[in-house]
Order: sequence, then C-alpha cells, then structure tokens
Amino acid sequence: GWELPKPNMNLDQLNAMFASHGLTQADMIALSGAHTLGFSHCNQFTNRIYNFSKQNPVDPTLNPNYATQLQQQCPKNVDPRIAVNMDPNTPRKFDNVYYKNLQQGQGLFTSDQVLFTDSRSKQTVNAWASS
Repeated sequence: GWELPKPNMNLDQLNAMFASHGLTQADMIALSGAHTLGFSHCNQFTNRIYNFSKQNPVDPTLNPNYATQLQQQCPKNVDPRIAVNMDPNTPRKFDNVYYKNLQQGQGLFTSDQVLFTDSRSKQTVNAWASS
C-alpha cells in the first residue's frame, strides 16, 4: 500500500519513502506541489505555531506574519474540524505558487517547508518557483 508522508517528516524521511516506490527527490517535490490545492486540519501543524521547541515556540522557518495568521485561524484548543488552506495565496488554483510560498516561509507543514530549507532540494524549489 501507499501511505501519505507525515506532516513533520524531514527530507531524508521523505526521500526514503518515495524511493521505496521507485520515485526520485524531484518526483517527490513535484508531487508535493499538489499542496497548491486543498486544506489541512489545524492539528496537523499546531506544533509549528505553538510548541515547536522550548527556545522557539514558533518554528523559526515559518514566516512570522504567516505564523500569526495561522494562530488566528487555529487558536489553541480549536475545534478539530477547522481547516486551513494549504496555499494561503491562490488556494483554488493549480499553479506554482506553492513553491513561491516555500521561498517566503509559507509552507504549512514541516514536510513542505523543508523542501526549501534543505540545501539538497532548494534548487529544485527555486527553479519551479520561477518557471
């Protein structure tokens, strides 16, 4: 069976999961681009906006304005049915804005943002953001 990546996976975990299905890192980054559409429930990413670490309650790879926006949309103890767009800028359009969002620190999941913060995948994100 095929399982979906977890929202908190790092690049090594993502690459290993996709490689087990014969897919490359570029394939994985392309498929992650599907996050230009759709939504996520708050509980899939609240650790990034409230409990990231003792030193940094908010994930430092998140754009601070985006983090504030997410905290407003997902207050602590929010109704679990509340959902947020994966792409805050063009949520109903299939486009490359997902990759541009990563450049701006607006990846909703750790597994999204790592594609830009990890130097091994950053070039691909930059190329697709500008194409």
